[in-house]
Amino acid sequence: MHLNVLIKDTDEIHRLYRLCSVEIPLQPTDGNDVFQFVGALLLLRNIIIVNISMLLNAPKIKSERLKKRKGHTLMSRIAELEKIVKEKNALEAELKRIIEENVEKANLRDAELNARIIELERSAKRK
Repeated sequence: MHLNVLIKDTDEIHRLYRLCSVEIPLQPTDGNDVFQFVGALLLLRNIIIVNISMLLNAPKIKSERLKKRKGHTLMSRIAELEKIVKEKNALEAELKRIIEENVEKANLRDAELNARIIELERSAKRK
């Protein structure tokens, strides 16, 4: 069994340290192997106790700051999305207006062409 710890140093770099390596005694052996194994288990227990203690006693200010930062990020993202939706709606309204203008122009042009066709048909009948 290898007992390693991951520690972040002052430069925010994670480093892996091997604390100890022992063989797990599966068969009856001499007392030295058992003592080393029990020592490794006690070391592991102490590390777990310290880590749990650090987690339980972590400053709440840091946790609140992280919550605020996450909330702020979320709120800024929501505001950003709302702005995008407003811009999309404005573009959509502008496109609808342009389409309506083009349809109106096309209808006027169609009416003019129909009137011209009728006029040409009448003039052709007169001849």
